[in-house]
Amino acid sequence: MTTIMILLAVLGGAMLSVQAAINGQLGSQVGVFKSAFLTFSVGALITALLIFYFEPKHSLTLLDVPKWQLLGAFCGVPYIVVMVLAVQRIGTAVATVAVI
Repeated sequence: MTTIMILLAVLGGAMLSVQAAINGQLGSQVGVFKSAFLTFSVGALITALLIFYFEPKHSLTLLDVPKWQLLGAFCGVPYIVVMVLAVQRIGTAVATVAVI
């Protein structure tokens, strides 16, 4: 199981680089914030489908957890916006390495 999780983590890291490159190109053509909006909109739709079909039932809902735990959602927006800007200026590889 550990090997599978490591492979999934590596795949996730590779996907971050691919996402950064794609969003950087998209951001230069349509704008940084429109690119970020598209990323979050499509991501929200896909995540909603995953929740609907695969998420097991939990005793708590998002409204029941401590409110500070919901702040993690705010971390994604600056990350995507900064990466779209950074990839345009310093390239995908440098921006990804800088994040790591």
